[in-house]
Amino acid sequence: MTNYAALSAATLFLGILAAQAVAQPVAAPVAVIPTGYDTQNGCVRYSGYGNGAYAGLGNPGVSYSALWGGTGDLTDGVIAPGNSNANAVPDVGWQSEAIAAPTITSHFAGVANLGSVTLHHDDFNEAGGVLSPLGFSFRTTGGPTLTQAVIVGIGAAPASTTLAFAAGLVGDSFLMEIDNSRGRGKWAMVFEVAFTTTAVPLPAAAPLMPVGLGALGLMTRRRRG
Repeated sequence: MTNYAALSAATLFLGILAAQAVAQPVAAPVAVIPTGYDTQNGCVRYSGYGNGAYAGLGNPGVSYSALWGGTGDLTDGVIAPGNSNANAVPDVGWQSEAIAAPTITSHFAGVANLGSVTLHHDDFNEAGGVLSPLGFSFRTTGGPTLTQAVIVGIGAAPASTTLAFAAGLVGDSFLMEIDNSRGRGKWAMVFEVAFTTTAVPLPAAAPLMPVGLGALGLMTRRRRG
């Protein structure tokens, strides 16, 4: 014999879950900051080109020296409103013939699921020798390389290039290598390396799960009565 009361309750329950699934909003990206990064220092011969605020191991007072285990200008959240020569916003500058491929290894406190990485860089002018990097590669430490080409052009203000990960990129350490092979006398100026992660939403059925179960129980009790 068909149990119509149970079928009606089950249909109601599934309808509630379906409505919740349709209405569930997509989680917005959330900024996430590394607990530390390793890199080569910028050139300290020019004011503001070194990673002067770096708080970690190594000597930020020496040009192109190895820095590791700390944070500094590249994660301070300060992005220039103007080019490197027109403001005092902290940035890090590498001359091409000194370091043609600067690297930045970012470490997180735990496993992070990255939604994107953004390189904030200058693109000032050919005469001043400050140009956008040619590109950058990015990967989890020990993982396959993902490459994002940086737009090559001459501008008058800072630019940014974002590499998004549709399926997320999971790890606790990530390596960026910047292509600074512009030629003698050219500079790559980087203001910030910023990351986003995607918040994990509450399962769509969870908020009304008790309601659905309650409805199912109520109809079962009525049938028994």
